[in-house]
Amino acid sequence: MLRACARVLRPGGRLAFFVIRSRPGLSPEELAEAKERDSMFVVTETPYAELLARAGFVDVSEEDVTAAYRATASRWLEEAAAMEAELRAAMGAAVYEDKLRRRRSRIEEVDARLIERALLTARAPG
Repeated sequence: MLRACARVLRPGGRLAFFVIRSRPGLSPEELAEAKERDSMFVVTETPYAELLARAGFVDVSEEDVTAAYRATASRWLEEAAAMEAELRAAMGAAVYEDKLRRRRSRIEEVDARLIERALLTARAPG
């Protein structure tokens, strides 16, 4: 997919995306715990920055944005609680509860240092 992105971008065009991934260096037990928690993350054998470089991108950068991700998730929970009646009416109780559960789980996983969020950017050559 990254090679296809490199092909369709104009020369010098930029690509940016976020990933939620397991923290590097987790023990097999910690990785199993993250998977059991229903974590939404991607595990790759090759680091994303290297995958981008292999696909032909240049000026590859990677920034850990886990703290901002956690702050956003916390704020979402606060606002969801403040607007509970309206959100339950709009989404339905089951969807609302599922979103709360998943958001709380992401915060717990960040706090347990099981997952992180990264912003990757790169430029098509030319």
